[in-house]
Amino acid sequence: MMKAMCFLDESNTKLLDIPRPKLLKATDAVGKVLRTTICGSDLHMIDGFLKESTKAAKSKPGRGFAMGQEGLEADGLQAEYCRILFADHSLYKCLKGVPLDTCVSFSDVLPTSYELGVRDQIEEGDSVAIVGMGPIGLGALLSLKTFNPSQIIAIDMNESRLKTAKSFGATTFINPQNESVKKVIDKLTQKEEVKPGVDLAIECVGLPETFEAFQDVVAPYGRIAVVGVHGVPASLKLDKLWLANINISTGLVSANSVTELMEK
Repeated sequence: MMKAMCFLDESNTKLLDIPRPKLLKATDAVGKVLRTTICGSDLHMIDGFLKESTKAAKSKPGRGFAMGQEGLEADGLQAEYCRILFADHSLYKCLKGVPLDTCVSFSDVLPTSYELGVRDQIEEGDSVAIVGMGPIGLGALLSLKTFNPSQIIAIDMNESRLKTAKSFGATTFINPQNESVKKVIDKLTQKEEVKPGVDLAIECVGLPETFEAFQDVVAPYGRIAVVGVHGVPASLKLDKLWLANINISTGLVSANSVTELMEK
């Protein structure tokens, strides 16, 4: 048996004793968990936004499944041991000299923020706005710096997070509770004969109102990278977006950048 933080249903998580995982397929690996963390999607599960997770947990009454990013087919890594599916493609050897605490960020804060928010999205000299300065937003900020953006605008309602964003290299800080995000961005990006707005807007919150508001702060030919986990529908202002040639990208992390990021 082992200890695991199990998700039973909305607002119901418990530390339970459950059986240790076993190898079920030739592509599996079983390992001891030395470090683990939480993800914003865990909070979405607890808040009831991810209905598939609730359904899977209720199919195992009184036990649910161990939380921690293996999704619905296996128990996750918020446990003493874990079965890793498709191990050849999802396990990476930690490079010599890289501390274990640092390795936690590769699973999957940095790959998520880099692959979905930065890679293939940014060009040197771009102006960038990031909303949601939690670990994912800060990871995106770190990744952006290697592309030499002209400005990085950090947006969050938490002053402590904005302070951290400043220490990470953000150039402007906006608290939506105190000032209008659009007005500040319009002023910062105003150019002659060109509609104001940022070249890249990275949405790291996962709420409809955040995504919808971000559609108004992107310049023509700009890009919106949706990194936040969205559990409910959000409105799309297509009548304005198509005319301005705005590109919107979204998806789940594949973590194929781990080796690249670890080397950096």
